[in-house]
Amino acid sequence: MNKHPFNQPTFQDVWSEHFNGSKSSVNYKSIQGVKFYKKSNSTLVNIGKNITNGNYYSINADEKDYKGKTFIIYDVPSYFEIEAGNNNALKTKTVRQYKGFTSQLAEFETFDAFFSAQFKSKSRYKYRRNISRLEANFDISYKIFHGDISTDEYETLCKFLKKNLQRRFGSLGLDNNIVSKWDYYYDLMYKMVVNKEAVMTAIYNKDMPIGISFSFLSDSILLFAITSFDIDYMRYNLGHTSIIKLMQWCFENGYNVYDFSKGEYIYKDRWTNHDYDYQCHILYDSKSLKASLTANYYAKYFKLKQYLRDKKVNRLYTQLKFKLKNKQDFTIQAYNIEKLESKFDSNNKEIINLQDEGYASLRYALYQYLYLNPEKVDAITCYKDNASGAYYAIGEVNKLMLTKAD
Repeated sequence: MNKHPFNQPTFQDVWSEHFNGSKSSVNYKSIQGVKFYKKSNSTLVNIGKNITNGNYYSINADEKDYKGKTFIIYDVPSYFEIEAGNNNALKTKTVRQYKGFTSQLAEFETFDAFFSAQFKSKSRYKYRRNISRLEANFDISYKIFHGDISTDEYETLCKFLKKNLQRRFGSLGLDNNIVSKWDYYYDLMYKMVVNKEAVMTAIYNKDMPIGISFSFLSDSILLFAITSFDIDYMRYNLGHTSIIKLMQWCFENGYNVYDFSKGEYIYKDRWTNHDYDYQCHILYDSKSLKASLTANYYAKYFKLKQYLRDKKVNRLYTQLKFKLKNKQDFTIQAYNIEKLESKFDSNNKEIINLQDEGYASLRYALYQYLYLNPEKVDAITCYKDNASGAYYAIGEVNKLMLTKAD
């Protein structure tokens, strides 16, 4: 693999600046494709540590600069063909980590061919209906950034991304590592998109982003990394729409693997046709007692972590972190929706702006309703009856009263 995003200077420099005090990385000729930082004089860890989406390396059997050392390389996908060379002294211990998933696209000529092979006609219809309903109710556009992106547009996208990650994970009561490392991701994404080492996709309602995804790029593999969507549009399944748009881009630009990365989710089962394991590779000089003991220690350590992960202890940990940080818990107020049978009287009722932050739950309820009863949101005027506390959504097709549910 000639080009991999995590062995490029862009990624390595930004990661080192944020997590390693901008210290110089260390190259070893015996292990090519990965740079390291020193955990100790004899233990080295890959640049990026465990926040990459897959490391690739190869062994040069003619080099001996590994002597007396132990190397830890996180997140090596099992489907990567690691060139191990023929070095009898440099040994490797492999520990299973997270489950990963890919869509292998090479055998299909077009997205439609993959789509037909992956899904039954009923499912394909549902995904296409999601897009048609979305476009029927809102002024929707799609953008893909791969190279050029203005700083103003990038700033708008990042504000949306951070806000909606906080809102989404807040509603789940979970801590989120992207938000906690926000300054790092903010620096990284822009530089990698501009250098064409990553791609960012966005769905807009008018000039307002409602869905974003960010993916790293290798020679022929797209490595899906970050995604966030406005939960107001949850009924429209923006996640699947984003996958469709990005996968179409993969076919158009010669990427034959769509790697969904770590984590087991139902949507990945639907879209992928291959699963694999992320592995931690511990390379060590087997002729060195110290290196051998260190490698054995880390192998047991990572096996214990994986055992706890298999037992779902990691989810309990993220929930605990959320509570300890006293983060805001985002909740959605439910509404009852009734069709108006009589003519609407606007007297003594205040016109409201549905986009105001205070009306998030009202907006969510109305958008869900419109999925099954399509009408352009711009054709609807919303009112508040201050006396009764009821809200009204009056359009050309839909005339509704919304009241808070108990």
